[in-house]
Amino acid sequence: VMEPRDVYSLVKGGQLMSQSGGGPAALSYFESALKRAPRNQTIVSLLAQEYRRNGMTNRAAQLGKRLGEGLPQASALV
Repeated sequence: VMEPRDVYSLVKGGQLMSQSGGGPAALSYFESALKRAPRNQTIVSLLAQEYRRNGMTNRAAQLGKRLGEGLPQASALV
């Protein structure tokens, strides 16, 4: 399976995987999106939520701190 390269497709893929119960795949999509757009608040939030869903509360908390640091709001990404 080829993974999309653009941020929008990665985020949408992560959302679809999350909704269908594919937690590890969702994490992979969101992590890839965050690598391409590391200051995108929407992606940080989605990834933190998925970490929580998958029991990775420490990672979720780390991302929560990033959100608290006032990352810029995403432009109409999702």
